[in-house]
Amino acid sequence: AKIDIKNDTAIQNNTALKLYFSLATFIYNYYPPLRGAPLEWLLSEAEAIAPDNPHVEFLVARHHLRFGRIEEGTRKLELIIESQPHYTPALSRLVSLYMVGGARIRAAETAQKLLDQYPAHHRWKVLEDIVQEQKKQTRSAFSRIFRTNILFLNVR
Repeated sequence: AKIDIKNDTAIQNNTALKLYFSLATFIYNYYPPLRGAPLEWLLSEAEAIAPDNPHVEFLVARHHLRFGRIEEGTRKLELIIESQPHYTPALSRLVSLYMVGGARIRAAETAQKLLDQYPAHHRWKVLEDIVQEQKKQTRSAFSRIFRTNILFLNVR
């Protein structure tokens, strides 16, 4: 997911934060040899300056995910959504993480948030499929429970 910081005044009005963020983004996207300790340092400096900035937090979450720290990255994304419920890059990444992790209900709920924000967006067709499949499974599960309860009551 592309992060657009042009309209983020917290980053644009703070030269140090803008520098850390820009360098971290460049290293993350284009210069793999520095993705270890140098990138971690840049991200920690950016976080220290703007601990609640969703753009900075998203870069930190991506960094965790890239290095296999899935739980940390997922938790960071969830924290972003708690403070910024409509932050699209985090919502989109969470849908993928939930699907891969087998948390289909959470994936469907998160996908629905994206669909509510951007109905009929061409990139969200797969999200509609996720939500519809979860609704079918939920209806099917309720149907099975209902049938089981009816059978149980008839047996007694």
